[in-house]
Amino acid sequence: MLYLPAQRLVGPLAVEGLTYATLLCLIPGLILFPVVGFLNREIAPVAIVGISTLLRLMTVGLGALIVLKVKPDFGLPEFLIWLLICYFASLLVETLLLVRYSAEAV
Repeated sequence: MLYLPAQRLVGPLAVEGLTYATLLCLIPGLILFPVVGFLNREIAPVAIVGISTLLRLMTVGLGALIVLKVKPDFGLPEFLIWLLICYFASLLVETLLLVRYSAEAV
């Protein structure tokens, strides 16, 4: 969905940055959902959302630092703007799914 804007606005380097950003934002969700499914009855929904936000922030933050260290030619248009878009979109989807799942489990 973001491929065309990245390609047309910045170029192939932005598509590479978008790929890294998407992977960084996908990893916490893949870790979190099996854990939530296993521990859902023992943890309050607010705590689940807090844990997911903390996990996402730590994973994406550390991953972004690593990517920027390995790829020094990445900057705002090539990587960081796509990371912010992917971060907030995935956070929204994850929070909505967690709240919905927690409401159904009760």
